[in-house]
Amino acid sequence: MNFRPLMLLAALTAVALPAVDAFAGKDKDKSGEAAESKYPEIKTTAVEDFNPAFTKAKTIHDTLQATENNLTKVNTSLAAALKLDQTTSLETALTELKNKAGKKLTVAIEGGRVPKVSAQDAVVPEVQTAIDTLNTSLTDLDKTLQDVEKLVPEVKGLVAEVAAFPGMINPDIFKRNGVAAGDIPKVTKQINSNIKAINATPERLAAVTDLSLATFGQVKAAFQ
Repeated sequence: MNFRPLMLLAALTAVALPAVDAFAGKDKDKSGEAAESKYPEIKTTAVEDFNPAFTKAKTIHDTLQATENNLTKVNTSLAAALKLDQTTSLETALTELKNKAGKKLTVAIEGGRVPKVSAQDAVVPEVQTAIDTLNTSLTDLDKTLQDVEKLVPEVKGLVAEVAAFPGMINPDIFKRNGVAAGDIPKVTKQINSNIKAINATPERLAAVTDLSLATFGQVKAAFQ
């Protein structure tokens, strides 16, 4: 058993706050493929005290979103190359590729984890295009996943930092930052939304990591 993803999740969630549960598991659709992000968008607010953390969090979430997008692309780009419906599951698309190629496909592992599919003999152009498309999408996924994996210490620190923010929301901080009385409810709502999204980041990071590694494993298993 590969314990690395479990260790990653344990390390990240050690400082996570309860708000994580509000978003757990929402980055996959019913088919198990990556879906459009369901996490609140992080925005800076008129309270400048919090903006450095929110800006940092926005950059982290952009990196996570890029990886989620690449997860989706592994599926949709292969389906498109095989002229399948865009809702086709990755499992079905891989099976279709195998069927069209006969027994000509093999898989090797590059960089320790990224599958690369190749044909032992000549295949029809559609199949070769699908092979190239799959390999490119897996390489792109690995590139963004490497960026995600580097974020682990930063995410832990960020969650710990924003733990103090709710106790800092008071009339004085709004006055000091020049927030008009009529804008306080809107600004407070965005601050709380940002905090929720940040607290959900450890689980989101672990989920996208696990799903990416599972995708590599799925492709490898399909052609072994």
